[in-house]
Amino acid sequence: MRRSLIALSLVGFLMQATETGFAQAAQGSEESVAVRKARAAVAKANTTAKVTVVLNDNTKLKGFILNAGDDCFTLVDAKTNKSNCIKYADVLRVQRQRPPALRSWVALAAGVAVPFIIVAVALHSDY
Repeated sequence: MRRSLIALSLVGFLMQATETGFAQAAQGSEESVAVRKARAAVAKANTTAKVTVVLNDNTKLKGFILNAGDDCFTLVDAKTNKSNCIKYADVLRVQRQRPPALRSWVALAAGVAVPFIIVAVALHSDY
């Protein structure tokens, strides 16, 4: 009886120890995946492109990337020209700010041109 109780306790202890180890390993790899994604996004954005950086606390920073190091990258604020060194571990997402697409410019031009065309046709038909 005593022997089986000791064996059962030892098995329970080993199972708990391995689960804790697996949980810590998964958490560590998850952090490194987020850091790798942030590094790749920063490397992909060139230094002249405007970016929006979303931090882990949902703070949004806008500006352009001045340089990228091993542990952090320097983001220059577009409005104030202040530079901040941001650690990759603090970054949730990096998004490039792209100019409006050609489709939106065409839609805007059509929206402006249509009233002028209607007025021109109405004035032309009066004569």
